[in-house]
Amino acid sequence: TTTWAAKGRKTKTLTVSHAFHSPLMNPILEPFKKAISKLTYHTPTIPLISNLTGQPADNHITTPDYWTQHIRQPVHFHPAITHTA
Repeated sequence: TTTWAAKGRKTKTLTVSHAFHSPLMNPILEPFKKAISKLTYHTPTIPLISNLTGQPADNHITTPDYWTQHIRQPVHFHPAITHTA
């Protein structure tokens, strides 16, 4: 944050309870997938950009696999934002 603040950018350190998207999440992936496997998923009714791909979401977003991958994979924020521009 110091580097960005020195460049005049506003920064804020986030306080989080878990190291989401890191290897520290690996132990909960299977229990999480099992816990959400009985949920009913629906295709979004409005356009939605996937943080896994940075592209419009497809039917994969309606699966437990997508949400399990979302815990561990990097967030593609920049591609998602530039896709909407």
